Amino acid sequence: MKLHSIIFFTLSVFPASISLTIPVVSYAAVPSQSRVPASSPANSPANSLSSSLASSLTSSLTSSLTSSLTSSLTSSLAKTKAALNMPTDERLEELQDQGPQGYRNLVEIMKDDGLSVESRWRAVTAAAEVGGDESIPDLEYALSSKDWFLRNAGLIGAQNVDRQLAINWAKKLLDDKALVVRVAAVSVLDELNDKSSIMLLWKTLAARENFQGRESLYIRRRIAEALTHLESPGSEGRFIALLKDPDDTLHPASIVALERLTGLRFGADDHDSLPVRRSRWLKWWKERSLGH
Repeated sequence: MKLHSIIFFTLSVFPASISLTIPVVSYAAVPSQSRVPASSPANSPANSLSSSLASSLTSSLTSSLTSSLTSSLTSSLAKTKAALNMPTDERLEELQDQGPQGYRNLVEIMKDDGLSVESRWRAVTAAAEVGGDESIPDLEYALSSKDWFLRNAGLIGAQNVDRQLAINWAKKLLDDKALVVRVAAVSVLDELNDKSSIMLLWKTLAARENFQGRESLYIRRRIAEALTHLESPGSEGRFIALLKDPDDTLHPASIVALERLTGLRFGADDHDSLPVRRSRWLKWWKERSLGH
């Protein structure tokens, strides 16, 4: 006599694409006189069969769920990676549509040493755009990373999320070992109009790491441009000193700053050569100093 009949049905679980066929034990086909009483020993054939089926069901369900969820997450990660190759506007729209899982994928990508520099850099900046304030812990991970491109991306991302966070990190990274990170730090302070960084920028202008031998690196010109926007009246003497710097790429920014700070323009022709304009400002400064 058969003790059990087995019925199969389909159970749908999250995510919706996963379905499982699960066996269920039914006693409906068992004659009443053959049913196992409640007082039957635990090791009776019926209990043994039920225990075996339950164990098999649990194992099958766990394995199927794990496999299906892993497959689903892998597919989701692939979609996020593909989105990072899209043009910026389309990229952000697609990533926003991917919701919280899309953001988690971005964090996974930024931390994956096996992926390209470009993908990881884009993952950081996209995480800032998509995650907003919630991305701050992940941005700080990037900003303190050993990888220069993550620090660079972290600065750009922070600038779009939290002004003070970006300023604080930009100040810290002005002496970063990577030139591209130092330049990004100057740009952040300039674009956020952070006047509290003025003296630090003057100090950085003269820092040894911003020279190669006796030659200026590009960052010095970028600092001069930032100071042109940030400085206030009373700082004219610093820009006159900059006009005497051997690096003549610093001179245009110095003249722009002096014109803004004093309201003066020497010469009617804006096409006067740089040396001519420089000499006029040096003469003005000398006469002004003698007059005092």
